[in-house]
Amino acid sequence: MPEAVARDVCIDALGLDFRGWTDDLAVSGLSAVHVSTTVVWDLSAGWMGHTSALQAITHDTMDVKRRLRESAAHMFHVDGPAQLDLLGADDRVGVILGLQDLTGVEWDARLPELLRELGIRVVQPVYNYANAYADGYMEARDAGLSRAGRQLVAALNEVGISIDVSHVGERSTLDIIEASTVPVAATHVNRRAVYDAPRNKSDHVLREIADAGGVVGVLALGAGIWNGDPNHFPTMQDVVDHVVSMVELLGEDAVGIGTDHMLSQDSDDDPGPGWWRGGPPTTAMIDKPGGFGAYLQAFHRDFPQREMTVANNWPRGFETMAEWSSLPRLLRDAGLADEVARKVLGGNWVRFFRETWSA
Repeated sequence: MPEAVARDVCIDALGLDFRGWTDDLAVSGLSAVHVSTTVVWDLSAGWMGHTSALQAITHDTMDVKRRLRESAAHMFHVDGPAQLDLLGADDRVGVILGLQDLTGVEWDARLPELLRELGIRVVQPVYNYANAYADGYMEARDAGLSRAGRQLVAALNEVGISIDVSHVGERSTLDIIEASTVPVAATHVNRRAVYDAPRNKSDHVLREIADAGGVVGVLALGAGIWNGDPNHFPTMQDVVDHVVSMVELLGEDAVGIGTDHMLSQDSDDDPGPGWWRGGPPTTAMIDKPGGFGAYLQAFHRDFPQREMTVANNWPRGFETMAEWSSLPRLLRDAGLADEVARKVLGGNWVRFFRETWSA
């Protein structure tokens, strides 16, 4: 492993479909990854058979923790500030548990305490569309936080759960920043000024996140970093260029990486897409507002490849997590100073989690 990779603490602020240790993770150079433990409720109900949102969150989180225990020789649960000190100390990869959606979960004053007991350390109040707490980015009305949403923000702050606003609507994002007593993050999002897609955020909102002490993780999903040229399919260099662009906009202390990659996708023994291991999603699932239909609306209006496969979703040269190992060198080759690169690769996330977590 190159010397630069060995001394960097590398954190991916969003990974999906965690199924334990893989060969790709072994060579990724990652020190930690923030894992989304459950898919959005709209998919959980129609696809996985859960009867309530809270059941989906509980069962899926317990399943991730079981897989984490089974991979204990290679991975460990990052459940508080003490575990942050272990990152990079050896070849093990730390796992931070989080949720991307609370749609369908009724407000209860003890809800954040329950999530904290499950080991959840990052919560996104809403996904693509509106729920009882806030509006997602796909809501044209762009309403702000509800009364329940403000109660939720206060309670998450109190129990030391970080708040993620990646899929949250613009006004709701600004409301959360204002209401929160600690910084908030957009763990996986890009600049709308670079690619004008609904899923990306305006420079104004990104600056507000940064000015409040938060961190923005650059998304590596192909359509999210596309330059708009129908003859150009995104590459790893596009990811690097977007990181550099974000640093230029927000400064070296406010930028990280959150690929939104499939953690189950392993180049050696798992060539198929991780999104739907039991077969492709049904038409009904695609049409559900919170599901794949929203994904297509968000990113693929003009994207060169529309078929939902791994090869058509990830930048060339970044098809699996194994290629994470190239980022330390590529960021430095792109002109980031060594200290700045270390912050972007993981140092800013360590600082953010220390500031937003209670012991």
